[in-house]
Amino acid sequence: SAALALDALHKLNIFGAGGVGVIDAGHGGLFVRDWGGKYIGIPACRRAAGRLDSDAKERPQRMDEVVIRSMARWPDVPDVFGWLALDRRGNWLVKCPGGGFERIGNAALCAFIGRNYQHDDDGRWFFQNGPQRVFVNLHHMPLVYRIDGGGKRLLAHSGLVAQALRAAWLDDAGGLLLQTDLGAGSLDDRDLAEALALMRDAAGGSPGEAAIERGSGLQLVIGSDCISLGAALAAEVATRFGFVATPRPAPGQADC
Repeated sequence: SAALALDALHKLNIFGAGGVGVIDAGHGGLFVRDWGGKYIGIPACRRAAGRLDSDAKERPQRMDEVVIRSMARWPDVPDVFGWLALDRRGNWLVKCPGGGFERIGNAALCAFIGRNYQHDDDGRWFFQNGPQRVFVNLHHMPLVYRIDGGGKRLLAHSGLVAQALRAAWLDDAGGLLLQTDLGAGSLDDRDLAEALALMRDAAGGSPGEAAIERGSGLQLVIGSDCISLGAALAAEVATRFGFVATPRPAPGQADC
């Protein structure tokens, strides 16, 4: 349950070891406790669970101010590995006391993670939780996209709207991979049927099943973007797009 996931975050102190990012739910809201014990409210999320809505931010923004300030104030907090994951449908998962992972269902917490989700120069994606980086295990790709607005735009699981579709590929597992101004990601499988309806063949018509299986001569139309589809191997996405699916501490690096 969402309550169990939140309880795991708090009791294990995986997001702050007693500092910024220790999550508490109460009084009808969600709060982050800073290292001095002060509680800071997290703004409520305006999207429904499971699908982003039309109120998603229109362009990337830098991290929350409270996070930026805490990074400057406590620069040496050890990183966290192995406790947060992202699944193929853009759900955040947190490790529970029993060792398994539980989906985080609290919309405000998901929005907070999404606003502060970035990657380092080595291609390791992380949630900047106050002064502490919580590295994310990726079940597939670092971003998960949904189609919105009747096929006019793409929305990332992080809450941001892609401004431009730059490339697209069909992989050998039947998935659709997308490169936008936000980065490389995969389309949520629940939107594949809609994506097929947005594909065009060389003549500009709707491709048949045989053409889709061949995967050649196809284009994907999202809004004003019309992109020729390439081919990709699902097992090679991390190498192809330069990300680390399972981040690990560097030799000698502190981990908590």
